[in-house]
Amino acid sequence: MKSKVFIAAVAVLALVSCAKKESQVGAGSNVGSFSEIKTPMGFDFSSTQTITVQLPKHEGVAPGTRSIITIEDAEGNALLKYNADLSQETTLPLELPATTDELFYTSTSGLRETIKISNKIATFK
Repeated sequence: MKSKVFIAAVAVLALVSCAKKESQVGAGSNVGSFSEIKTPMGFDFSSTQTITVQLPKHEGVAPGTRSIITIEDAEGNALLKYNADLSQETTLPLELPATTDELFYTSTSGLRETIKISNKIATFK
């Protein structure tokens, strides 16, 4: 019985001695400017971009003709749904991940069209 208690005590001490204390890395230190932060060459802090979505006026439609415009990413996730007046040109801002270089326009008829982003502008037909 004494040997079991002794072994249990040694096991508990071994486990406690192996526990690592959390260190407070950077505790109490302040960064005074961005120049003190070390980043790899070419690193861009911006992870998003704001683009301008241009929906042109459709010729030959009656004033006030509306249609739901859906703009999606490559995976088919809806980024923007807008009830657009097709008789007027519309410009909308849209914030996207900085790596996005194309969008997809889906019309109410189900037609899906790829639109390239150029100079932070996406023009839909």
